[in-house]
Amino acid sequence: MDGLKRQAIETEFFSKQIDNRAAPVLMELVDQRVGYLSDADRVIFSHFLMSLRARHPGAVEKARRDGAVELRRHLDLNPEEYERIRTANDPATLAEVAERFLPVRTANFGLNVLQSVIAHPEVGERLFRARWSVINFTFDHEARPLLTSDRPCLLEGNLISGAFAVYLPISPTKLFLACDSEATEARLRQLTAEVFLDRVNRTVVTTASNFVYGLDDQHLSLVEQVFSRCAA
Repeated sequence: MDGLKRQAIETEFFSKQIDNRAAPVLMELVDQRVGYLSDADRVIFSHFLMSLRARHPGAVEKARRDGAVELRRHLDLNPEEYERIRTANDPATLAEVAERFLPVRTANFGLNVLQSVIAHPEVGERLFRARWSVINFTFDHEARPLLTSDRPCLLEGNLISGAFAVYLPISPTKLFLACDSEATEARLRQLTAEVFLDRVNRTVVTTASNFVYGLDDQHLSLVEQVFSRCAA
């Protein structure tokens, strides 16, 4: 039952609440209707982007692991207080009490950290006010396919302060781009389509946790090269 409850928490928090709200906004972006987005749409999609940065498989596992360590450390800060009320039949430490009687809350303690990351007000504000655009990598009826991965939201710079650019492949040929300023966007758009596309695809591969997705196998050599180097 505990496992099912944990799975339900993840499904509700990490998928239904965020992804479903972002889906219609994503469709607007795929249709390159950035200028038609409302403030509410931008809030929803900013939240979605923040969630993608925080909830990839590696981040979820790390949050669980680090959260368990931090919870145990916090509960064991003042053992003498627990000792004063502990009976002979009680667990040896307060941390063991939590693990025995509140297993679901204990197991998911670290997810609260991810929640705070996703709802980070300063990051959300910067993304909301960023310059949004969609780049189409189809020229002269020739598609220039993008890769994506299990960590699809890419970041250059710092979302807390300073310059940044956020990339998200939203279709095989379209890339969502959010930049902190006109200068940052202009610098990126000075790149040729081929150079920019290669840069994005290489970043997709190098930041992936376990999986990279593409329309065909034309980028297979790049994926194998990067993954083999990471495994070495």
